[in-house]
Amino acid sequence: MDETPTSIANDVTALPENEPTLSRLPRIPLAQQVADGIVEAVASGVIRPGERVTDSDIARKLGVSRNPVREAMKILEAQGIIVSNPHRGSHVVAFDQTKVKQIAGARVAIERIAFGEAATAYAGDPSLVRELDRIIEAMEEAARRNDLNEITKADLAFHGAVCLASRNEVILTLWETIARHMRISFNLEIREDTALPTDIPRHHRALRDVLVRGDRGEVEREIENHILRLQRLPKRQALG
Repeated sequence: MDETPTSIANDVTALPENEPTLSRLPRIPLAQQVADGIVEAVASGVIRPGERVTDSDIARKLGVSRNPVREAMKILEAQGIIVSNPHRGSHVVAFDQTKVKQIAGARVAIERIAFGEAATAYAGDPSLVRELDRIIEAMEEAARRNDLNEITKADLAFHGAVCLASRNEVILTLWETIARHMRISFNLEIREDTALPTDIPRHHRALRDVLVRGDRGEVEREIENHILRLQRLPKRQALG
């Protein structure tokens, strides 16, 4: 006798042992999506550091209600990207040299551990290396187009992938906490970099090669030099 059709959930329970199944995709809360949208607007120059922002204006531009925008602005305020004043409203903070230097210092502390702990994984897992190669290729393609915004997206993806490969949950949490700051500071810093856009993928390919060699001490020294490279260049008083 034919079986009666069942739900997908029931079908999964009836699958043979070790049969591959589809995993549910993570659902990102709308407020988090809005927060990312605001950060992207700042990174791309649509919203300038120091500019006043309102929930009504952002809601209108993003096509969402004001409630998730208010939640997103609270998230960004807690993360130090937006500051609110009862008399002046809400503003994106100024990403001046002090703030960018603080972000770089936090990155050194986090990424020295992340890259050091990920070195063994990259030395023994070619699939992880292929993921870095894919990101670098996207970075190189963006560099050929002189697309600075896409270069910085790939840059952030590269460092995020290594943090994930470290399998250190505490480090990954700390990384995600400052990732939005980095998305903005990367776009501001790249405008200050005197190197050609094609040099940025080259720096990351060098990092990739160090990771593959698996020497933790070498990896930690290389990532610190990589992060602080731009800090050693002459800068204007404020970015953005």
